[in-house]
Amino acid sequence: MVFHSNRMEGLLELLLSYVKERPLAPLQSETILVQSNGMKHWLTLSLAHTSALGICAATRLELPSSQLWQIYRSVLGADKLPAHMALDKAPLVWRILRRLPVWLNDPCFLPLAHYLGDDTQGSRAFGLAQQLADVLDGYQNYRADWLEHWAAGRDVLDRGQTLPPTQAWQAAMWRDLLEDVQAHLPVGQIGFQARSDVHKAFMQALKSLSPQQLSTALPPRLLVFGITALPMQTLEALVALGRIIPVLMFVHNPSREHWGHLTESLVPEGHPLLAAWGKHGRDYLHAIDNFEAAEPHAPPFQRVNLFIDPLNEAQDAGQQASVLQTLQSAILHLDTPPTAPALLGQPDHSLQFVQTHSAQREVEVLHDRILTWLDADPRLQPSDIMVMVPDMALFAPHIHAVFARFQAQSPDTASRHLPYAVADTTPHLEPTV
Repeated sequence: MVFHSNRMEGLLELLLSYVKERPLAPLQSETILVQSNGMKHWLTLSLAHTSALGICAATRLELPSSQLWQIYRSVLGADKLPAHMALDKAPLVWRILRRLPVWLNDPCFLPLAHYLGDDTQGSRAFGLAQQLADVLDGYQNYRADWLEHWAAGRDVLDRGQTLPPTQAWQAAMWRDLLEDVQAHLPVGQIGFQARSDVHKAFMQALKSLSPQQLSTALPPRLLVFGITALPMQTLEALVALGRIIPVLMFVHNPSREHWGHLTESLVPEGHPLLAAWGKHGRDYLHAIDNFEAAEPHAPPFQRVNLFIDPLNEAQDAGQQASVLQTLQSAILHLDTPPTAPALLGQPDHSLQFVQTHSAQREVEVLHDRILTWLDADPRLQPSDIMVMVPDMALFAPHIHAVFARFQAQSPDTASRHLPYAVADTTPHLEPTV
């Protein structure tokens, strides 16, 4: 079952309606997949609100990758599948760092040697290992087909396209890492080489195991809430699980119209913001639609829509629509913008662009703006505000430096105190084989 809404509040309403109408058994736990720890925090508070469930108990909010890995281990056997793979991102950094000196003696890796230059301190090598691990982690999630070709000795991409000579070192690096993993396996143990191998084994196990065997290994149902993009392997696994247990997709969709065809080259035929910024969401929705139509004899996916027009909201409240509400309504209806520049409404502060000279100054400006909003609207509470940043590892020190210097206990700073919490901090990497 797939639920669509252009508002997180709409998705929350749909989720609550489903959960209340179909409660689980008393000792069963609800499992909800979310995109980030920030969303986990928001959803936990929303579910526990008096207007919702009143309490958030017996509910597990998990990231898709971690929950799916737990399901892999439950189905395939914890004795056959380790809790962490040797080629996961964290250990992969240290494995690459250990193999770098060997690679630099090979002419195939000349681009890496040129990048490192005279790295006497090793800091550049560590940064390179982090970047390479991040790239390979992305390949394992989104381009497992490339890695399969490279592991088989074929330096090609999809559709038989040859890997450019300047990038051939990537295939050689992947093959060397696979050999290194095999060389360090415990004696007598046969391990999976990559996550794509685990995924294939899992998909096969779902077909071969009996419903009784699977019932003890799987949660009673899965709720996928507000996620805007998932790797194809994860979608395949969720669709396969949906044939055994209820899997509900609560999808944030900014437009009620079909916009899978919209690209930047077709901006005159649709909204330019969706064309420019919506690629991941477009591909995600397109993949879901493809899965719905993939098996003609399978039970059809039930689709429920709850779209909210911001202009109607403003009209019902007797207010003039803001610039942001006008823009959101245009995206909702996939309205084509005028050819000549035009005002979206009366100028207001609902949509602002601020440019600063540093991350520190950006957080300082944010702190001042939040105080202004709270002073202007007594109904607004700090718990109603969520701030999204592109790189939490970069911004976290500045957030603490700005927000923590105003203490509620101090008479001099109490008026500027704002309670806050930082989510999604980057975990420290620890060396491991």
